[in-house]
Amino acid sequence: MAQLTIHFPDPAIKAFLDQVLSDGKYASADDYINSLISQDRDRRKQARLEQLLLEGLEGEPRAMTAQDWDDMRRRYEARA
Repeated sequence: MAQLTIHFPDPAIKAFLDQVLSDGKYASADDYINSLISQDRDRRKQARLEQLLLEGLEGEPRAMTAQDWDDMRRRYEARA
């Protein structure tokens, strides 16, 4: 497990963290920070997906062939 030390130069940030932890949703600062990072990662994935979808809408529409579907399936399986 990797360890990270965080310094809070603004006491208000530490006070906010203490308040969040006192609410009881998170057991520790580690849990809270891991949650924030996971949420940010998910937001970035969503933004990337939306960007790719918009790029896909920019081209000329065409009918999908059986070969297109097979190629997509193979790419998906290679990633999974």
